[in-house]
Amino acid sequence: MLMDQQVGTLFKTIKKKCLASLITKKRVRMLATSDKLQVYLQAAYDHFSKDLDTPFDFIKEALKNNPIPRDFGGNILNLALSIKYNSEDNVRDDTVKIFDTMAPMIASCIMLDSVRQNLMGESAYPIVRT
Repeated sequence: MLMDQQVGTLFKTIKKKCLASLITKKRVRMLATSDKLQVYLQAAYDHFSKDLDTPFDFIKEALKNNPIPRDFGGNILNLALSIKYNSEDNVRDDTVKIFDTMAPMIASCIMLDSVRQNLMGESAYPIVRT
């Protein structure tokens, strides 16, 4: 009887954690297709055959197979991830703070690039010369 209770409790816990994982993967748009599932399973097998104590990082594996594009948006995302992984705990878990930290730096880079390439736009208040 005790064994049945323990199996039931274990089953409920596994089911609850799988549902939470599914919801998280849907939220971050990382649900695996049937083609990608084999790649993840192979990577997880390789990981756990070398180290049983460290959890498998699906995001790291996804970025290995689908790297972030090297365009402007991809570089912004790389900067955001760098800030996330290299900042203090109070910034690390707050997306708004990460992007607030990045905004002045990005604005400065855009302005510097436009000046270097002489891409100055027209002012909303044109200068009238007489």
